[in-house]
Amino acid sequence: MGELVEQVAAMRMERSLEEFHRFFPQAEAKFYLDQEGRGVIKVLEGRFLIGMEFVETADSWGSKKRLWEYETALRNKCRLVVLAPKEVAMAARMRLLEFNHQWLFYYLVYSYDESLRLEHIGRPHVMPGTSTHRAAQPLGGYL
Repeated sequence: MGELVEQVAAMRMERSLEEFHRFFPQAEAKFYLDQEGRGVIKVLEGRFLIGMEFVETADSWGSKKRLWEYETALRNKCRLVVLAPKEVAMAARMRLLEFNHQWLFYYLVYSYDESLRLEHIGRPHVMPGTSTHRAAQPLGGYL
């Protein structure tokens, strides 16, 4: 799994630097694997941290300290990017919705798979086949 995390991180670092160089031409990215086997990418402009990206594993994304780490990055005005394996990416995205109540919106979530395909995970929406009338009412229409 560590090799896959490193490959995904290398791809993401390249793309991330392209995005940051539009506004921060001197930005540089640093990568390391932490003790849990997940990848951490720090994007720096000189000595200032401007972006944090986490390449989570199927096990690491669910840790109780993750939301605290993500919130710390957001409160410090860093762009947050979370990359999670495809099978848990939507659950990770749903977990991050908690930040929307605190007006912390500056984050992106991507899924990745063994073929190194990255896919942006957008806002959750009503699934096909669900009655939009019922889905639009709070608590299924009980209020």
